[in-house]
Amino acid sequence: MKFEEGIVKNVYPERGTVRVARQTNDGVISAELKIAFPGTLNNQFYSMPSIEEHVLCLWPDKTKTDGYVIGCIYSDVTEPPVKDENKHYVKFKDGSYIEHDTKLQEMRIHCKGKIIMEAQEVVTNVIGSG
Repeated sequence: MKFEEGIVKNVYPERGTVRVARQTNDGVISAELKIAFPGTLNNQFYSMPSIEEHVLCLWPDKTKTDGYVIGCIYSDVTEPPVKDENKHYVKFKDGSYIEHDTKLQEMRIHCKGKIIMEAQEVVTNVIGSG
């Protein structure tokens, strides 16, 4: 088993795969690699890495080309957008973001466009402090 950093060169969103320039293999472009997502059956998560994104790959067998992208990684080129262990943050390409601060118990949603909510029922409840 071998772990290796790489740079995404091709993205195949319809299959959930990418091709990666292998850092320790003189930039050789990999075969299509499956991406490990947090959920793919009942609870599904989908977010493809971008071209030029740094990723961490796993090759189960050094002699085979089959491998997996197990996640994207921050680097000297792309630093974390938030530097606070109390915050959970998701930023999108258009500049929209969702941020939750567990210490302050505060959630911020910043949307560059429309927010569309669909539900069988909408309930709002402001909890007072006293």
